[in-house]
Amino acid sequence: MITLRGIIVLIVATVASICPDAAFGKTSDPFTEIDKLVKELDKNFSALKKRKGAETKAVAYTGSDFSLSPDGFEWQNGAGHGWTKGERVIVANAKQAESDRLMNIFERLNNYMYVSFGRKENHSAVKIDDTRTLYAFDYDPDSRKLAFLKVNAEDQFCVPSRWITIDTLDATSKATPNGLSTSGVSESPYGNATARQMRQLGLANLWAGVKRNFVFMNRVKLNWDSLYVAMIPKMDSVATDAEATLLLQRMAAQLGDGHTYIQGYDMQEYLPILTKPIGDETFVDIVCSKNIVRDGVKRGMKIESINGMPTAEYASAVIAPYVSSSTPQWTKSQSLGTDLLKGTSGDSITITFSDGTQRLTKTYVFGQNRWELTPNGNLFTVDQMKDGTCYLKISNFMDGKFKQKFDKIYPEILKSNALIIDIRGNGGGNSGNADYVLQHLTSDRIKTDSWKSPIYIPAYASWGRDAGWHESPNQYMDPIKGITPYEKPIVVLTDAGTFSAAEDFCSVFRGMNRGKIFGKPTGGSTGNGVQLTLIPNVAYANICSKHDTGADGVEFVGIGIIPDTEIEETPKSVFEDDIDATTSAAIEYLRAL
Repeated sequence: MITLRGIIVLIVATVASICPDAAFGKTSDPFTEIDKLVKELDKNFSALKKRKGAETKAVAYTGSDFSLSPDGFEWQNGAGHGWTKGERVIVANAKQAESDRLMNIFERLNNYMYVSFGRKENHSAVKIDDTRTLYAFDYDPDSRKLAFLKVNAEDQFCVPSRWITIDTLDATSKATPNGLSTSGVSESPYGNATARQMRQLGLANLWAGVKRNFVFMNRVKLNWDSLYVAMIPKMDSVATDAEATLLLQRMAAQLGDGHTYIQGYDMQEYLPILTKPIGDETFVDIVCSKNIVRDGVKRGMKIESINGMPTAEYASAVIAPYVSSSTPQWTKSQSLGTDLLKGTSGDSITITFSDGTQRLTKTYVFGQNRWELTPNGNLFTVDQMKDGTCYLKISNFMDGKFKQKFDKIYPEILKSNALIIDIRGNGGGNSGNADYVLQHLTSDRIKTDSWKSPIYIPAYASWGRDAGWHESPNQYMDPIKGITPYEKPIVVLTDAGTFSAAEDFCSVFRGMNRGKIFGKPTGGSTGNGVQLTLIPNVAYANICSKHDTGADGVEFVGIGIIPDTEIEETPKSVFEDDIDATTSAAIEYLRAL
């Protein structure tokens, strides 16, 4: 299981290893479709405002202090800096058909833009980075009220969960220099602490948080206390919060765990190009900016060099030291893929692309090219092949409506003679969603992973007793009742981007003996993270607190799930062939059964 690292980070991590959907692989200009769909949203918003009895309100939100915002935030980027302002319209006596029409627009945009993982049936949101606009709607079938929100962000988006009833929210701390508000109630425990003191506090928080919570400390080869001491003067020498966050990232990366990482609120930007590592090389997968498309950058181009360095050398020297990773394959997938084109806002990056015959060298400034596409990909892609095999792509296990959406496609899956489940590039999410799919694939009880977590009892420490472990042995879950289980042949496809809850899926699947796994070893990291604020409004840590072991008793954290058949992709198989090598091998295997 993973936790959210921040919206744009989640988007990039989820998509970078995914082969594009048809919308990206075959449509030359998806930007035209985005413009069309956004115009539809604007048209609907304007029409609702004009409706008789419509209640239109100006709204304004800012800040990130959850204590000042009941129920937290629907959308919140970074520290919620700047005001998010716009309008909300609420109409009465709306019909379900209106909600369905709006949901259709949002879900079509889901091919191209990031849509919120709302759990409500008649509710969705979409953020358009290019114009800094956010749209959201909510329909209550009981009261028949439909609410539609359109807001723009000055800096970072901040929309409370109860935006339907909240007109204005200032969720920022208003501490005076002595740390007290005008009412005399303390709103900041740090008073007038300097930036230098807060950065040292962040360093101490990371050191202490790892000592208390990190489940794999026995695997760490370095001395954590010595590393902390060595970092103190380095932290004193940094000039900005961004530099402090990078230092914390580098420190956490030395623990060698993919679920123990640091995120900064206002630090780095991603160039709007999604990349795909193949072997030791990296290729353009999806270009997400009109300007970069106009520059001539195309899908399938090789990235030959960055800032004058061969790409693999640049990735190893500049990116990899900051990657929290449990395995070499995850380090490679992040440094050559997801994080390759990441940098500090305002810095420049010079990239040389090649299409095999000609080179193209371009210099970009981080933050200047907007993400006009922020593709999340369809949650499910279902394709019935002529031979009766069903191909099912699952892009993530995070979606709040995962189970409802799976229920809708399951009858189509049942029609097939064999099933390919593609979870390459699936960055994980909620393991309960992964289990839900597995519970459809058998009529037998299913053995789950075992896990353990350290116990700390201060009294035991005072008596000199060793810390113990809470151990949860393998459990069993029942198949879904009242359905026809899918008990035909199955192949699961994996790669280094298969991570976290997606690896839990593979582990339990293998323990079920339901089929084979084809592809490449998975990322090799799962577990639950303890989230700690290191430097308020600057950086936080996620620290892995749970050690999972495969349902079959095999260790996979730090190793990865090893496929039954390993398949190497090539640039030709990925960018030119109709079906990639891994999927082709799975089809041939199933046909031979």
